Amino acid sequence: MAAWVEFLADDAMEGRSARHAGGRRAARCIARAFEDLGLEQVPGVRGWFQDVGTGLSPNVLGLVRGRDPGFLVISAHYDHLPPLEEGRDRIFNGADDNASGVAAVIELAGYFRRHARGGRRRGVSLLFAAFTGEELDLLGSEKFVTDPPVALAEIRGDINLDMISRGRRDLIFCEPGGSADRLLEAVLRANAALGELEVRVGDHPEWLEQSDQE
Repeated sequence: MAAWVEFLADDAMEGRSARHAGGRRAARCIARAFEDLGLEQVPGVRGWFQDVGTGLSPNVLGLVRGRDPGFLVISAHYDHLPPLEEGRDRIFNGADDNASGVAAVIELAGYFRRHARGGRRRGVSLLFAAFTGEELDLLGSEKFVTDPPVALAEIRGDINLDMISRGRRDLIFCEPGGSADRLLEAVLRANAALGELEVRVGDHPEWLEQSDQE
């Protein structure tokens, strides 16, 4: 994960803005990672990319097929901010916001693909989404829900990962919202079995309106 954060936050990515070449470069790199991991392309989407709009980098989507009907989305936005026009340090690297979340999405995609037996995993399919345009008022995730690549009724939930690289070690903030009781229950049950993390729930409800889960 650290290697992915360092790669995506490098000056060469120029901040990964959705309106700039660095954003399109990041999208291609994420798509290549999905392909190398053996993910499937989402039916109905052109290759790995969901077009969002003229001049914008695309959403990047990949699938780990499940045996049961339905989808769980695991998402993070990969865009950050454009470079300043002048100055010695022009690049907003965006390591925390949100190369960290994208790194987690890629690692999770690889984990679940490796543990899928016979090409499929137990349970619903996992749709991995790297959204563009979060910094431009959630344009990528808005496109995902207004022109969904799969039926919205088939989506069981979304685990969105945004700015996960800072804070006290082994502390996780979880903001489930009013409709995510089952996801929260699963998180707490898994952590009880591991006994390794402090999961704090509901400390920052304002975060629910500040990223793609909105």
